[in-house]
Amino acid sequence: MNSTKAFTIIEMIFVIVIIGVLALVAIPRLSATYDDARISLVLKKVGTLINDLGTYYTTKDFYSPNLEDMTYISDVNYSQPWDSSTEKGIITLYTPDNEKHLEPCVHFFIENKDGNLTVFSASSPIGDICKSLHQITTYKSLLGTKLIGGNRVKF
Repeated sequence: MNSTKAFTIIEMIFVIVIIGVLALVAIPRLSATYDDARISLVLKKVGTLINDLGTYYTTKDFYSPNLEDMTYISDVNYSQPWDSSTEKGIITLYTPDNEKHLEPCVHFFIENKDGNLTVFSASSPIGDICKSLHQITTYKSLLGTKLIGGNRVKF
């Protein structure tokens, strides 16, 4: 009598079906968690950029045409180039759209005349990250003009 211990084909099919069902339940939840983490990271970048720009202006009494002087965040660029005659520009934070291309999501208007920083949303975002960011209450509270410099600051 030759008895071997092995799984039958029926047992193997049941195991594969159970693994498939678990995968169908788990993958969407993991994907949503991943998107939430990316949105949280972008929100952190917005707050950090506001802080970096405000700190730079407060310590130097001017904004720089060179972004690397003011912040270490890499997903930003001057979308309206720095104008040396008026000393103002618009910095844009980019996020990936649904096809993994970078799209403008948040704008930061800076001007040396009064030192104020105005934060505003890009219009008509395409990507889920930017669309979701624009719906978050914490993000909405960061929008608007920040009074950083000028004659309102008293020491």
